Order: sequence, then C-alpha cells, then structure tokens
Amino acid sequence: GYVFVVDLILCGAGSMDLISCTIAAFAGRGDEVLGTSYAYNFAASAAARVGAAYIKAAEHDFTVSTDSILAAVTPATRIVFVCNPGNPTGTGIRNAELLRLRAALAQDVLLVIDQAYGEFDDQDPGPIFALVARGDTVVLRTLSKAYGLAGARVGWGVFPPSVAAEVRKMQNSNQVTMASLAMAVAAVEDQAYMR
Repeated sequence: GYVFVVDLILCGAGSMDLISCTIAAFAGRGDEVLGTSYAYNFAASAAARVGAAYIKAAEHDFTVSTDSILAAVTPATRIVFVCNPGNPTGTGIRNAELLRLRAALAQDVLLVIDQAYGEFDDQDPGPIFALVARGDTVVLRTLSKAYGLAGARVGWGVFPPSVAAEVRKMQNSNQVTMASLAMAVAAVEDQAYMR
C-alpha cells in the first residue's frame, strides 16, 4: 500500500522519448548530465542535443557506484541519470544505494532512474517509486523488454507533477498509436504471462 501524488506519462519510442524530453526540459548549455561509465548511452546523445555536457562517473566491475556518482557531482550538475538494472551490463545495485544517492544529492538535482529492465530485478520497486513523491526523482520503465513489445515502442514514467508539466511541453502529443496502446494495456493486464 503506497499512495503517491505523481503523474504517469506514456510515450512512444520506448523510454527513449522520456529520457530525451526530461533532459531537454531540465538541462542546457553550461549544465551537466551525470551518468555512469556503462549506462545506456542514449542519455549522452540527449544531453548533446541540448548542449549539456554528459559526464561519466566510474563504475566498479560494470556496476553503478553511488560513491563515484557523488564524487562527480559539481555545481553544474542538473540531472543524475542511473540505469538500474544496468543497460547494457545487466548488473544492479540494491535499492538502499539508490535511496542513499537521492538523500545525498541536492534537491535541485533531478535524479532519473531508468528501470528499463526493472521487471528482471527481484527487489520491491515500491521504495524507488516512492522517491518520486519527493518532487526531485523520476522513474522510467518500458514495455520493450520483459513485455516483449519492442516494436510497439511504448515506454512510461512516473514523475512528480511539476516535473511532468515541463516534460510534457517537450513531447509530441501524438506519439503512442492506438494499436500500441491496446497492446500495452493487454500486456500489463497479463502479469502472469509476463512473469
């Protein structure tokens, strides 16, 4: 039983559009987007499109390091982008490390947790989704992986309302087709098949 005051956004292009729109809404020239050595590289491309620098914090054994991320934060850091489980490494960190990271970051630094492979993680996702209610964290998911709907290109994210309002300004309003939406609804309603 969690209760959240958050917004859910659906998007086309898996979660790629949400990554791109979030970075465009909250970073620009002179800003930094901080990722990790082996994180999904699309975040670097999205940062480059808006003129923000993409900085890579070191990973240890292909695994995200909270300490490395915190050591790489500067006054120019606007977004910290973390893939957990890692994409493409498949490694993961415990929820406690993500909670520690969020607690140590300044409130004006947006934490984006990309959980494209979240269904393959045995941890309870509740504590990570609960971070969104703080107003400074976004959690992204996709139906492209565990649900097998890569061709449908449907991603989703959980956003604080104020963040969602800015991200929606960057989105194409006609991006999820009716066929893709029908497939997404059917897939989500059949959790037994997905498992």
